[in-house]
Amino acid sequence: MGASACSKVTSGDKRQALVAGKKVDEKTLSFVAGVSLFSYLEFEEHDLIARCLEECEYADKEDVVTEGDEGDTMYIIQSGKAVVNIKDAGQVAKLSAGDYFGEYSLLWDQPRSATITAKGKMKCLSLSREHFDTLELKDSLHFPKRAVLNQASGDAKEEEGKGKKKKKGDKSKEANVTDEEVNTIADALSKNQKLNEAMDLSREMFEAMARSCRLLAVKQGDIVIKQGDKVAEEMYIVKDGELSVSIMDGGSKSAVTVVGQKTTGDSFGELALLLDAPRGATILAVSEVNLYTLHRTAFRSSMRAVQDNKSKDVIKFLGTVQCLGSLLGDEKTTCAEAFLAVKFEAGEEVFRKGDEVTEFMILDKGELCVKGGKKSDAEERYNKSGQLVACEPFLLNGTYKATMIAGLEGALLYALDRDSFQTLLSGVEPVIRQSIGMDDGGGKKKKKTTIAADDGARSLRFPPEMFKELKRTRILGCGGFGTVWMVEQAGAGGCCAVGKGADQMAMKCVMKGLVAKTNSKVAIQNERKVMAAMVDNPMTVRLHGTFKDDQNVYFLMDMATMNLQRAYLTNKLFGKPEHASFHIASLACALEALHVRRIAYRDVKPENILLDPAGRVKLCDMGLAKMVPGVTYSVVGVPEYCAPEVFSGQGYSPTCDWWALGVLIFELMTGGNPFNKGNDIMSTMTAVKKGFAGEKGKDGIPYFLEKKHPDAVAIIKETCQKQPKKRLPVGKTGHDDLAKFKAHAWFEKIDWEGVAAGTIEKGSFVPPADLKPAKEPHPEDLPEEVRMKETEKCDWDEDF
Repeated sequence: MGASACSKVTSGDKRQALVAGKKVDEKTLSFVAGVSLFSYLEFEEHDLIARCLEECEYADKEDVVTEGDEGDTMYIIQSGKAVVNIKDAGQVAKLSAGDYFGEYSLLWDQPRSATITAKGKMKCLSLSREHFDTLELKDSLHFPKRAVLNQASGDAKEEEGKGKKKKKGDKSKEANVTDEEVNTIADALSKNQKLNEAMDLSREMFEAMARSCRLLAVKQGDIVIKQGDKVAEEMYIVKDGELSVSIMDGGSKSAVTVVGQKTTGDSFGELALLLDAPRGATILAVSEVNLYTLHRTAFRSSMRAVQDNKSKDVIKFLGTVQCLGSLLGDEKTTCAEAFLAVKFEAGEEVFRKGDEVTEFMILDKGELCVKGGKKSDAEERYNKSGQLVACEPFLLNGTYKATMIAGLEGALLYALDRDSFQTLLSGVEPVIRQSIGMDDGGGKKKKKTTIAADDGARSLRFPPEMFKELKRTRILGCGGFGTVWMVEQAGAGGCCAVGKGADQMAMKCVMKGLVAKTNSKVAIQNERKVMAAMVDNPMTVRLHGTFKDDQNVYFLMDMATMNLQRAYLTNKLFGKPEHASFHIASLACALEALHVRRIAYRDVKPENILLDPAGRVKLCDMGLAKMVPGVTYSVVGVPEYCAPEVFSGQGYSPTCDWWALGVLIFELMTGGNPFNKGNDIMSTMTAVKKGFAGEKGKDGIPYFLEKKHPDAVAIIKETCQKQPKKRLPVGKTGHDDLAKFKAHAWFEKIDWEGVAAGTIEKGSFVPPADLKPAKEPHPEDLPEEVRMKETEKCDWDEDF
């Protein structure tokens, strides 16, 4: 609704009399003009509103409004912050300068829907009901339905109540859609073109999503979502009514163009289910509308529930395997998540004679038989459900005795890599041995499932007296949680805690207050655990130690000269296979080392690949790395590097990293990313889903690359296969097998043993000795400092 609809605000004696004699300073007027709520209004309206606002201040932890109370005032935060709490749900949102609250009491005489409490000193501008009504703002302003206040309560209860028994009479977690509506919603979701282009969803998943929907009534003139809104966590399906779709022309707040409409059966806002991205358009209710809303948390829970049902089938199957019968219930659940289900088509080769046996496999359905075998080979046939496949050579670290193929009806196997076997099944290995006629092996103690032993992690604590002697010399960069400094030893000869000669190191400072504010404790803890697990690997940045004080935790790491992005841009290395092949080989060795520990890296990109002074590769930034014994569902990482299965909602394993490595090969050889569609994330996801499919010339591969570097094209396509088990670095059972990858012609000049061992004296490109940063950080580049208060406790930094 444009300025013409607001003209009545500036007319009428009553309105003029209301503001007569009232003055407004330029600061308040400028603030009002910048509040998104008033973005559709003209200057005259801003002036009237500013004259009616009253300043008010609140102390830390002082309640501004209380849930359930009657209200006659709305508030706009001028400075400071506040938290939103709902009874029985706890904190559901945070507010800051420019945010507003209390409008529902003025619009519809509703009691306060939440308690708003100041967090620190806070200044607000208040608008009374008298002024609100006199200025006729109810008719001229668009108040969006903000999910955080209407629906977050139910979501919070749902999260809090996982695994808990539902109390009698508690309907907050019950779906408010009927079975008939489930089918209607599922039909609508299945027709959402963007959702289907980005994800591979079954009817079962659509129905699970539909059951998680909630019904929301929207009044005529209300904005459901607004272009540019950063809080975007819900998708909507129209039950009935009509909505308009509009966009701002050229970023202007006043020039708005209607580009479409949404009616019964349509859906919108699907991107919010997957990623944190601003809304791309404004959706306004033209009439009274009923919507089904699907929150991101509910969406992920429904996807997980579908997979959990499949896990139950695996658990049930494992219960039929006699030698695993002694496993406890939770142990079977963990094993079910770790086993990879691998399906083979009729006649497809499962494994080859002479190859090393690296996986523990159990046959579920179908049969395996000797390739080209005769009747005399019948004893080599596997055709019973629950039968262990090539178990003896697996336990003896041997090789396959014959080449086996899937039978006429194909075969379904469950495979577990050797490290996971040792972690999860070493306790029942004697029983497994006995079941196939071997000796019991003397009985082995069961290992704990962990990323890195606690003893190793604690030994990485940097001595306080050594830490105090470190001298900060320059800021190397700025991250989301703090800054990275170059530090030097106070004395000559290096530091005994780090090793002689290590005069310069990088120190990453992480603000504990900011970690708590963004709820990123697990990520920081996990980063330390992963770095501790990889401390002896030459392909990853070495963590020398960690330290903490009242406000920060610190990571003390190897110094690197530059990242791969900067190296290629400033030294014109794009398109040169002698450099790209070395860097990709090094990265492959780093990923292989992570995957052995069942760690998915999930953040492959040139900015995270560093070069040390000798040009050797060091993989850094383990913030998104995660131990994945089976599959995980989190949509994380840079979209143009994500594998198709990351968006599928069906779970993915560490093999997603190999797709990203293939994308990186393309980028290093061409200078561009094949799937980057700018800010259009849905188009990026659609391009990722398509991959490099299509005939020559229509597969996204540039002509010059096909002509000049056919080996590079071949390895890109063989690595970026949509099916994870068909990717070149992946074996047929879904776990890493780099033999063919390393033997590829593109790596002809690579000394793989030297790369993996870290004994290469220098890389293909040695960075210049100058350690100056790409650009000197400016104050605006630095993250906002959030300090821990004396009364606040940090319960996650014990190991630092």
